[in-house]
Amino acid sequence: MRDKEALVTVAEFENDFDAEIARVALETGGIRAVVLGGDLVANMPPLQEVRLRLQVLAGDVEKAKQILDEMEQESGDFEGLDDLEDETR
Repeated sequence: MRDKEALVTVAEFENDFDAEIARVALETGGIRAVVLGGDLVANMPPLQEVRLRLQVLAGDVEKAKQILDEMEQESGDFEGLDDLEDETR
């Protein structure tokens, strides 16, 4: 049952704009995704680095990474996408 699947971080971003672009790309590809940390960016002093985490259900990790890789290859100016190890957060 998908309700019990863990969320896995598939990418991290420095800004909410890039994080939301990636989230929309995943959802367009049929993968439900969520960006965590946006509220911290809005409330932290600008000198403090906060990373936004893009998360998907564990069963969607491989497809999500594939979509994000294609997106990064198509857009050379897409910044903020960091590769992560396969670990549940």
